[in-house]
Amino acid sequence: LLRYLKSYICNSVAELRYMIDRSTSSIQKVKTASSTMKLSPNMVNSGSTINVNFGDANEKGSDIIVVSASGTVVRTYHVPAGQTSIQIQANSSAGMYCISRLQKNKIAETKKFIVK
Repeated sequence: LLRYLKSYICNSVAELRYMIDRSTSSIQKVKTASSTMKLSPNMVNSGSTINVNFGDANEKGSDIIVVSASGTVVRTYHVPAGQTSIQIQANSSAGMYCISRLQKNKIAETKKFIVK
């Protein structure tokens, strides 16, 4: 039996894909893809603006989800096709947060930011 597992890490520079072979209990790296989404800045004061640049044409549109370190969804945004960036207000309490970009209801990339 073969199964695919996608690994996403906050602020990672790559997306890693692994293939799990249950018959041998081995894990093999299958693919590494470059991360294109950029956050600027990634450490802000509450109320500051974070610029999110996708680094591609965003041809099919994207959804953005901001999640706290505890896993609570703080805010969601829809970015229409063709729009290649978005500005997000960091109106949250101090802590670490992740911004995930979804395409076709699947996480494409995740980056982290910190509110001081």
